[in-house]
Amino acid sequence: MEMIDKTWDIAIWIVILIFSASFHEAAHAWVAYRCGDDTAKNMGRVSLNPLVHICPFNSILLPALLFFTVGIVFGGAKPVPIVAYKLRSPDRDLALSSAAGPISNLILTIAAVGLLLLHKQFYQFYSLSGYVFVSHLLGNIILLNLILAIFNLIPIPPLDGSRVARYLIPPLRELYDSLDTFGIFILIALLSLFPQLQAAIISLIDLALQAINWLYSKA
Repeated sequence: MEMIDKTWDIAIWIVILIFSASFHEAAHAWVAYRCGDDTAKNMGRVSLNPLVHICPFNSILLPALLFFTVGIVFGGAKPVPIVAYKLRSPDRDLALSSAAGPISNLILTIAAVGLLLLHKQFYQFYSLSGYVFVSHLLGNIILLNLILAIFNLIPIPPLDGSRVARYLIPPLRELYDSLDTFGIFILIALLSLFPQLQAAIISLIDLALQAINWLYSKA
């Protein structure tokens, strides 16, 4: 029975992660399109279909390799292609399209929190098992999207936060541009060698969860 419960939990996490990552990538593509670059839209990336966003290396091989070598799980979807010269204001719009990913995950988090609070008010209409399942599902949506939003805001390439930092701190633009090709290796090294970075990320997530728990207790 315990094995079935764990398998069910893993299945829920995978489904939520696939949907949330697809929403994240589609947000990148949609904002880039609204800013003048139709490249990703023409490739079908303004879509919640996960098949158009999955990358064999970033989504499957890299997470598996890191898990079995250094014990951390890190991966991503297929990068959304953005052609800078098509954007109306390249530096600004690149930052906007990058920020759209984490913002989309925050939107999903807020929506799930709202549904959780509403769900609490109508508990009498559920069976106990139904109430527990919906609460568990919404809780996992909140947790996973907080992780995606906060992690992607780290200002190290290739994460979205690096594009935002590049725009907000012009003197660092050349440095960020030079790190684009191997920033991923710096990120992996930092996560592996400095547990303080992981601890800081976990602390931010925990702080957000505490605020949500407070709202839930007051509802």
